[in-house]
Amino acid sequence: MSSLGQKILEALQPRGVRERIKLKLSKGFTASQILNRLPLNTQTKLKEESATPQQAQHHALSLLDAELNRLKADNRVYRQSVILQEQDGRGVRRLRVDVWRT
Repeated sequence: MSSLGQKILEALQPRGVRERIKLKLSKGFTASQILNRLPLNTQTKLKEESATPQQAQHHALSLLDAELNRLKADNRVYRQSVILQEQDGRGVRRLRVDVWRT
């Protein structure tokens, strides 16, 4: 397993009782949450120098997604689709988001 894979597995572990309860309710972490939980030096390595911060974030999430899919193929992590609902002045939006857990 790569060092990035090991760091991802460490980032997926809940830190404390409060986070364990949140994890049970939300069923996992999104890719963006996993990226934010990685060590700072790993985050900067994943984000290449790009024209904009959005492009750097997109590149980092693409690399993270590829590694998560490799870990999924090895049965180290599991993916689940969750439907979120938001309501604003224009109505209700339903979003399908993939969450990851160990």
